[in-house]
Amino acid sequence: MKNFDTLIVISVALYKIIIIFQKRHILPKSSTFIDFFHIAKQRLAKDGVFLQWLQLYELSPKNIHAILRTFQSVFPEVVVFSPNPTSNDTLLLGSRKPITFNKQRLAAALTDKRFGDELARAEVHEPEDLFGLFVSGGEKLVRRIGPGPLNTDDNAMIEFGAPQDLLEYSQKDARLPFVDQIAGRRIDELPEFFAQFDFDSPSTLARGAERLLRQGRRLDTQSFLSRAESSQVETSSTSAASLKKTKAILDWFEGAFDQTVVLDLPETRNSLRYAKVLRRLVNGEEEKALELADFPDGFEKMGPAHRFLYAYLCLLDQRITDAAFLIDEVLDNQDFVDSFPEVLY
Repeated sequence: MKNFDTLIVISVALYKIIIIFQKRHILPKSSTFIDFFHIAKQRLAKDGVFLQWLQLYELSPKNIHAILRTFQSVFPEVVVFSPNPTSNDTLLLGSRKPITFNKQRLAAALTDKRFGDELARAEVHEPEDLFGLFVSGGEKLVRRIGPGPLNTDDNAMIEFGAPQDLLEYSQKDARLPFVDQIAGRRIDELPEFFAQFDFDSPSTLARGAERLLRQGRRLDTQSFLSRAESSQVETSSTSAASLKKTKAILDWFEGAFDQTVVLDLPETRNSLRYAKVLRRLVNGEEEKALELADFPDGFEKMGPAHRFLYAYLCLLDQRITDAAFLIDEVLDNQDFVDSFPEVLY
């Protein structure tokens, strides 16, 4: 909505949720001024939540911290999330009341097609997928940002400072303690914000470890596995199997993966085309193998093993978008993943 800053000033309504998405903070009248945050807070209902998008690219650590510090100076309760594990954007949530994420409500939202489809775009399929998107919050966020200036109408430090940041930070990423220091520490910080999750339960730890590993959060995966190993709570056979599988995959990441993955299925045994593609790959003829998979169309539709092989060939050829598209459907096939957990690696 255009001129939302004007609308929110003249409005007398109270809102349960206010979301601000302003592309790039180098624009005039940035929505990161302290006065704007105060006005937005006044327009929130008692238990309302304000969400502000914040980029972590093309800005200096000083200015990123200033925006966060300004936001936190207005809202008593703040939690920061990442939209997805590889994003260099953040979502700042501010409220008067503590912000917590209820397990049952998250599960219900994921089963509701309206919300579930949108969350799937952010690769959130299970409540535990939010663990790896959590960045910081509360007093730990205050300490990690540290003291310093606020972004006010008087100094307009972001409006004037952000264009200068482009000269340096268009070529490199800012090093940010509040982002870097959460790695491996999520297990200790999540309980404050995630209600009804028992972080001493082997089932929660097993599920969390698996979802974190899928997101590439290896240090956090290890911390979940370590707590599961030291847990005094009885572990079910299902959780034990999940923990064992996740640990094996993590070990492959930590060392050299030297196992041969043989997808011995009726799908592969009875496919001459699969055999031809695989033979080219084994003989070191990756380009020829990819050509055979590319033409004629439909190789990936012949089954998950075909799709997995096709994804791997695309990856070798640096066709990253194609590889990601192909592997996503493979990973959604739980029976195939359970039979060949190596595909997660």
